[in-house]
Amino acid sequence: MRICQTAVCTLQDQEGRQRSFRYMLTVEQCGTADERHEFYGISIIEEGGGRSSMPALTRSFHRASALMSLLVRNGVGPVGLHDVIEDWK
Repeated sequence: MRICQTAVCTLQDQEGRQRSFRYMLTVEQCGTADERHEFYGISIIEEGGGRSSMPALTRSFHRASALMSLLVRNGVGPVGLHDVIEDWK
């Protein structure tokens, strides 16, 4: 697995604490030597906190990149990643 795109979002939570999230668009190659497929996933790491990953969500780079932009724009943290992905599917 490799990282093909990253983004960072820093925001204040409801208690006024600053939180920073690092978003990574990951790519994984699967298949045989003759036929390779790329699958894209998302990982989120909170600075000083948790981490969550959802590998192999789609074969479309553009769809995965749009999802990552949505996550960054809305400041989704590791705890909320699975719920957002379920709604996104």
